[in-house]
Amino acid sequence: MAGNAVSFKGRVTGIEESRVPQVYIVSIEGEKHRLKADIHKEFLVFKEGEEVEVVVSRDLPKYREGEDYCGRGHMFSKRDASKGTIKLLISLGGFLNVLEVPRKEAVFDVMDEVYLCIKKV
Repeated sequence: MAGNAVSFKGRVTGIEESRVPQVYIVSIEGEKHRLKADIHKEFLVFKEGEEVEVVVSRDLPKYREGEDYCGRGHMFSKRDASKGTIKLLISLGGFLNVLEVPRKEAVFDVMDEVYLCIKKV
């Protein structure tokens, strides 16, 4: 999947209410990766403390309907975050997802169509 996807295993470290009604901000942390995702409560299928796998790919990854969260959108910004890391900003139908990855894993370009899936481990 090199060059076509970013994936990592991590833990859901926080789920907090957004200012937008019925939308939650979900924080997931892995060893070298972080994700903050806006998710509507209807699609919130995991709990704080759960182990998950995050996959961002140009191709639709395998997922389990009703058990995993998966959406299609566009990467609209690529920003330096800190020494050695980059933030990829991805919009899934207007819901903001901020993925922080090591610089060498920033394989997407602005306006690439991508799938973002959060799968229960």
